[in-house]
Amino acid sequence: MLLSVLLAASAVLVPQVSKSAPQPPVLEVNCDSGQALDAAFRKVQGVPGATVVIRGTCIGNFFVEGARDLEIRSHAPGAAILEASPDRMGTVLDVRDSRGVRVSGLTIRNGSAGVAFRYSSKGAVAGCDISGTTWGVLYYESDFGDVRDSSIHDNLIGVDADGHSSVDVYGCTILRNLAGVGAIRGSWIDVGNTEIAGSGGMAVLLSGSAGGQLSRCALHDNTYLHVFAADGCRLDVYNSRIGSTSDATTGVADLRESSFRVLLPPSELYGSIELEKNSYLELQGSTLHGGMRVDTFSKAFLSGASFDAPVTCGTGGDVACDHDTTVPTSGCASATACGASAAASYDNGSRARFEDAIRRAREIALAADPRGRGGR
Repeated sequence: MLLSVLLAASAVLVPQVSKSAPQPPVLEVNCDSGQALDAAFRKVQGVPGATVVIRGTCIGNFFVEGARDLEIRSHAPGAAILEASPDRMGTVLDVRDSRGVRVSGLTIRNGSAGVAFRYSSKGAVAGCDISGTTWGVLYYESDFGDVRDSSIHDNLIGVDADGHSSVDVYGCTILRNLAGVGAIRGSWIDVGNTEIAGSGGMAVLLSGSAGGQLSRCALHDNTYLHVFAADGCRLDVYNSRIGSTSDATTGVADLRESSFRVLLPPSELYGSIELEKNSYLELQGSTLHGGMRVDTFSKAFLSGASFDAPVTCGTGGDVACDHDTTVPTSGCASATACGASAAASYDNGSRARFEDAIRRAREIALAADPRGRGGR
């Protein structure tokens, strides 16, 4: 009896040997040695957590489909190159129907798109240099994208979100593109701690009920405009510098049926602002070194803001101020509380007649954020 008890106890104490889970594969591809990058992508298709490490210069159009948590990286930062085929057509790296694909440390050039995420989620680009494409990084019907610490230059559009996509851009330099960043057709783009400069057209392009946010950004030396928004779009700006003394003739923003809110912490704005076709502007605590025109039934609300030039209004345009803002106006329907008697006008409630118009404009603006991510 005692022996059987001891044997049972010893069986419990004997360590059990378990089989360890297989480690995700790491494949190295040297294109200079003739190894095929597409073959590596096919091997890891559907394998969670795989890594493809690239050496040399890979020329062609490369396709990733059905990947899960795949990392594609250079063996050393900036050392490996992906380049479109000699006719410079097609997407260099095309990621489709995938989740968690991360592209890092690569130099990517030429082609219709440098990196394109289509019908994907959590696609990321980090520490890359992307140039010579139509779209540097494109998100199409893809959410939770992330582009950071990258140099995106000399493309038609630096980073673009299309078809109800969402993307964060952080810590990048986006230079000498025709348009720096864009969002269209219900997409949303957040840009933080990023420089957008030297654009041949505009730094930020929003169209078709798209929206975005700028935080701690610098937009300067863009040829035509810093911000263009049309057709029910929204852009919120925090603690950023738009324009400079050297390019104050460039327009800060041109809005058409859209919303532009410059909110606290304050920003510095150099150039003019144009509001057209039922647009809405809210300017809090910031300085506009330039004029502003409020036209075609657009509305502006100014809070603790300062101006170097008057605010002028066109057909149906109007402006309201809080008690911390005094600005000369011309042609505005009421210019509620914006004159020398601003405090008295504000206190006696004369801004009340503006509230319905402001509310309607805000509703248009908020509708441009389909995912509820914008604002604070």
